[in-house]
Parts: sequence; C-alpha cells; structure tokens
Amino acid sequence: MLMDYCIGKAAAPVKEFYFLPVGDKLMRFDTIAVNTIIKNRTGEVSSCDVLFTDDLEAYNREYLDHTGQVAETCVDRDLSLDSMVIVTSAIIDTEIDGAVGMNSGIFNNPL
Repeated sequence: MLMDYCIGKAAAPVKEFYFLPVGDKLMRFDTIAVNTIIKNRTGEVSSCDVLFTDDLEAYNREYLDHTGQVAETCVDRDLSLDSMVIVTSAIIDTEIDGAVGMNSGIFNNPL
C-alpha cells in the first residue's frame, strides 16, 4: 500500500500524469488512480485500481477495502474511464513462475 501511495503522491503534482493519448486526441483526467495486482481467492491474479488521495489514512482504508473486495469477488476494479491509472508492478502475496505482463494491448496508458 505504501509503495502505491508514494507513486500516487509523486505523480499527483505532475500535470503530465493527467494526460492520455487516445487515438488522435489527448484526454485529460481530473484524478489519478494507482493499480496493483493481487492474488484472488482462487489463487489467480486480479487487477485493482485505487483512487489516489493525499490523505494516507484514507488511502490505506480505500486500498484495504478495494483489494479485499477484488480478492474475494475475483472481479477486477477498473477506474480507467474516469481516472488516469498509473500501472505498477506491485504484486501482493502471489507466486509467479514466469514472466508476466498485465499489458494486454487494450490499455492506452503508458507503462
């Protein structure tokens, strides 16, 4: 959680982090979210976006609530329609025996 919070904290004051090229347009978002990969209840991996807030305690609560919900439901939490999502390589409590990339080619945001 703390690593993701620090990533959001470092990105939030940088105006370029709020822009995303989509086709021939440049989209500007008002908020930033930070992504993390978690092990879900089936032992597979799921993706969870957490809206960044400067308040560490509030971010921690949101992080724990949303990662717990995603782990239990096995349903990814995607905030990319409303927020610029910063993709991280943070993987929680998961063993991976190979190279993994969550970039499927359908996501626009630069990694």
